[in-house]
Amino acid sequence: MSSVEDIVREREDYEELLSTAGWRRFVRRATEEWKGDGFFSRVGTALKSTDPTDAKVVYKTALEIERLMNYPTDRVRELKGIVED
Repeated sequence: MSSVEDIVREREDYEELLSTAGWRRFVRRATEEWKGDGFFSRVGTALKSTDPTDAKVVYKTALEIERLMNYPTDRVRELKGIVED
């Protein structure tokens, strides 16, 4: 079981990460590649493939990337709930 100090330190680490210019650049780049036109371009290419599972792979990959991009924010929220309870 983590101590309150460990939880607070982890939360602060993620909050610091989220406030950096590098994180914002990463999110912008991932969004360009995997949302909007970038995503639909990949799906369109996959749909033209002879293997119908390609589109499913692209879609699942996009969902996983989004989950990873949201992880720091979700974790901060989760950690705040643990410490505040």
